[in-house]
Amino acid sequence: MKGLAGTGVRVRFMPHHDHRIEVFDATTGRYLGPATVADEASPEQIIQVRTARAACSRRLRKDLAAAQCERYAAATRPGKPERLDAVSAVEAAAELSAADSAQSTRRWAAGCAGSGRVLGRLCRIPVWCRAVTGLPGALAC
Repeated sequence: MKGLAGTGVRVRFMPHHDHRIEVFDATTGRYLGPATVADEASPEQIIQVRTARAACSRRLRKDLAAAQCERYAAATRPGKPERLDAVSAVEAAAELSAADSAQSTRRWAAGCAGSGRVLGRLCRIPVWCRAVTGLPGALAC
C-alpha cells in the first residue's frame, strides 16, 4: 500500500477476524489488500492479558459479594429493618482507604474504555491509554 497516502479508503471487517481488516478504494471499490495490527502482542503477552483479566473478574465478583452482604437486627414485630452497623474505627478507616483506591482505579479504567475511537474491532484502546499501558492498537497496511 505504499504510494497510496491520502487515498480515501473503505474498511470492511469480519467480527470473528479481529486481527485483520480488508481495505478497498473509496471511489472505485477496488480491493487494495488487507491491513493487520502493526504491533501485535506475542502469544505470551496475550496469555498474560487474559490471566490478568480473569484475576480482575474474580476480584470484582468477590467485592460484589462482599458489598451485598448486609446484616440486620432480629425482628419480632413488623417494621422497618434495622441494619447492624457496628464498625470499629480501624475497620472503617481500612474500608474507606480501600474504597478510595478502588474508585481512582475505576475512574482511570473508565477513561480508558470511554474515550477511544473504535475502528472495526482492531483499535479498541485509546492512544493515550496505549502509551500508558503498553497495549497494542495501531494498524499497518
